[in-house]
Amino acid sequence: MTTPDRLPLASLGTLTPASPAGSVPGEDLLDLLLAEQQSLTAAERFAVRHDDGTDAAFRVENKSFYRDLIPLRTPGPGEQYAFEVDLDRCTGCKACVTACHNLNGLDDDETWRAVGVLQRTSATDSLKTASQPGHKPAHQHVTTACHHCADPGCAQGCPTLAYEKDPATGAVRHLDDQCFGCQYCILKCPYDVPQYNPRRGIVRKCDLCVGRLRAGEAPACAQACPTQAIRVTVVDLHAVRRAPAAAFDLPDVPDPSRVHPTTRYVSRRGLPPGMETVDAAQIRAEHAHHPLTAMLVASQAAAGYWAILALPSLLSLTGGFPLPAPAPATPFPWLEVFGAAGVQAALGLSLLHLGRPWLAWKAFLGWRRSWLSREVIAFSAFAGITSLYALLRVGEWYGGGMLSAFGGKGLAPLIAAAAGMAACAAVYASAMVYRDTPRALWASRATVWRFALTSALCGTPAWLVASRIVTDVLNPAVMSATVAAAPSARVLWLMLPFLVVVKLVLESSVLRHRDEGSGPLWKAAQLLLGPLRACRAARIALGLLGAGALPFVLSGVLAIPLPGPALLWPTLSLLLIAGGELLERHLFFVTAVAPRMPGGRT
Repeated sequence: MTTPDRLPLASLGTLTPASPAGSVPGEDLLDLLLAEQQSLTAAERFAVRHDDGTDAAFRVENKSFYRDLIPLRTPGPGEQYAFEVDLDRCTGCKACVTACHNLNGLDDDETWRAVGVLQRTSATDSLKTASQPGHKPAHQHVTTACHHCADPGCAQGCPTLAYEKDPATGAVRHLDDQCFGCQYCILKCPYDVPQYNPRRGIVRKCDLCVGRLRAGEAPACAQACPTQAIRVTVVDLHAVRRAPAAAFDLPDVPDPSRVHPTTRYVSRRGLPPGMETVDAAQIRAEHAHHPLTAMLVASQAAAGYWAILALPSLLSLTGGFPLPAPAPATPFPWLEVFGAAGVQAALGLSLLHLGRPWLAWKAFLGWRRSWLSREVIAFSAFAGITSLYALLRVGEWYGGGMLSAFGGKGLAPLIAAAAGMAACAAVYASAMVYRDTPRALWASRATVWRFALTSALCGTPAWLVASRIVTDVLNPAVMSATVAAAPSARVLWLMLPFLVVVKLVLESSVLRHRDEGSGPLWKAAQLLLGPLRACRAARIALGLLGAGALPFVLSGVLAIPLPGPALLWPTLSLLLIAGGELLERHLFFVTAVAPRMPGGRT
């Protein structure tokens, strides 16, 4: 039997297809289609029962089967959007990581969302829950991204004001066109969230998919999660600030009271006791920041040089004990010129750390809240004062009467004293750049003292080398008023071994945490005693050789003749001390363990 390809139109009125339940065979096709249209799908029947206020038991029973990924209202005054992570739902599949990477067009080495693991092994169980028998090893996946804090550390530290809180959503957004790639926001963030993109020369981070939220869509990570473990909620900022740890209570995570993160981690069953991050015991060195290492040592050496050069002027202005001039009587102000050139060279080294150095002029914009901006302003003022002083001294030597034109020769001590005070202020601001971060190694006053001692240790031999160059090379006829003959200079030189010992003790103070078993200071101690012990030994040896066994002290202070030119020994001492300080500053960066969320960058 064959079936025609087409049926005549007349037969449609009597066609009897498989009818839906409750239909009568033989009824008109239009009636069948209308009846079928009135029937509800499973999802529609679910929605009807949920919306029916009389079926409260059904709503409670099925609450875990559905939920909105974004709020049905926008944040009001004192509110903002925030991530909510249901730890009971997270399986660690990393679909959120993939979706975030693809939607935002991240480079291969960029990750704005990560998945970490909290665990309790049999070893930690026996140690931490020995009084609670029956506990078994457990693990918990944790997905984490930017927490869009109420008081974001990245925005507080940015010198170019490249961060803003979106007024409509509360998301912490990074303004790419405003960033010059200094990476200070990475150091300021307690959760190590911002990431530097070397190809673009800027820092980037999660922005809560603001564009999608404005269009009524959930962020990519929330939409991609197969278990709906991530959603966006509205939080009260006042409540977040009053109790920052109330919804952020995870083991081994940085203290939330510093920046007040808005992410909420929820769990109905709760986390088992004794949980810790998988990488809690991992010991790895941090980023070295080689340009910063060179810039800090060079700038502090220049500051120490000018502090010594300006010391007599400063004491004479304050009525202190008058000291002899710390420079040989020379017709040309070489010492001032060398000092000004050193400050400018140190500022030039700072540009090597920037991803987009042509925007360095923006560094002063965040002076109200960023210590990095204050450091830039302080060193810029320091460079301006020292250059002015050197220029006036050169003009005076040429007979132009520049000092007289600006108020007489009494102006020279004022400018020199101002240069010395600017040097001290610049070093202090430089130390506060690092002390004002959540890294435990940098948070104490020891950072200020370490920077000040670097200035003294490098500035003194640099001053002596410059003096020897002036007297022995550039103007050998002027030998009667050498720096070594000044009693004050001898005191400074003989203090160098003492200063080296004090600085080495400060650097080694972190070793007292070596038996703690966890924490950033314990990790720093383990790095110094383990992978970095050779670097630390070299640093100690160079410091002691350069300042502890000072050959130039023997020749300059004790007048013990040594073979070779007089310039050889202070130059050798300067190179040894500077090499030791460069290694010390390298260790300063690589041992400052950053606080991180579970699964943070390695």
